[in-house]
Amino acid sequence: MGGTFDPVHNGHLQTAREAAAQLGVDKVLLLPSRQPPHRASPGRLPEQRLAMLKLAVAGDACLTIDDRELHRAGPSFTVDTLESLRKEVGCHVSVSMMLGLDAFALLPSWHRWQDVLRLVNVVVLARPGAEDLSRELIDLIAERHQPPSTLRDIPSGALTRVQTTQLPISSTLIRTDLGAGLSVHGLLPTSVIAYIREHHLYV
Repeated sequence: MGGTFDPVHNGHLQTAREAAAQLGVDKVLLLPSRQPPHRASPGRLPEQRLAMLKLAVAGDACLTIDDRELHRAGPSFTVDTLESLRKEVGCHVSVSMMLGLDAFALLPSWHRWQDVLRLVNVVVLARPGAEDLSRELIDLIAERHQPPSTLRDIPSGALTRVQTTQLPISSTLIRTDLGAGLSVHGLLPTSVIAYIREHHLYV
């Protein structure tokens, strides 16, 4: 599960845990991005975002940090990360990538996006309501869809959708509230809030 995590919040953490339970896996890798290709670079340093992420997952056996993108210069293309991961785990291990519905809708615009499907399974974190997807993606779902519980036995190439609780939280909203001096209690782990206050981030 990738993202800028600027900052990491309870929505990220809960989504990862719920999806892991539905998939029947016991570990989720959180991959902070150094420079996302589709958006502006994060305002906080990679070291600061990584420190917040470490605080957020401390003591959580399900969530693990993979910081390889932070050590690679240039845009953080997902396909490069997945090729690196595949070299480590081999071609027979099941690996799935979690994507929010908004990110999945943009998948055809990604660098070498079809190679992504060759390298991993794709788990779409769905939301209730209408889905604004292209015909290409609708056909892709129909062709590759598998039940969530079966992905752990499929190395790559499958696609599934899981429903997770949609908390009304976003990193953008949190940055805005912090900049305005508003309380963000309950939106982030208390350890992350303490780090933000100590280092005067987002002010």
